[in-house]
Amino acid sequence: MTPPRKSFFQFRASVLIGLCAALIIVGYSFYAGLPYLMGPSLTVTEITENGETTISGGTARVSYLTIDGGEVPLEKDGSFRAVRSYPSGYTAVQVSVKDRFGRTYTKTLSFLNN
Repeated sequence: MTPPRKSFFQFRASVLIGLCAALIIVGYSFYAGLPYLMGPSLTVTEITENGETTISGGTARVSYLTIDGGEVPLEKDGSFRAVRSYPSGYTAVQVSVKDRFGRTYTKTLSFLNN
């Protein structure tokens, strides 16, 4: 006795269900991995008052942050704040971030100290 054959409709339905499941799995994997593909993010502002410059901002997907090579601690939410004194005149400061995969991103701040 031979087993009953699947009808053409049953075959198409099982293929369609398999494709939908594969599409959902691939789509969710891309969605979950997107932050890792995007790399580090950095926003920086500076305010100069009374000869002191406050450099602050926010980060995302970052392991550590440096200002002119000196490490600055990050808060749990990714924000940071550093107060520095620079000589009078034009000043350029490099703010760099690095993620856990070794990718870096650098912004250069230029401002005039009075």
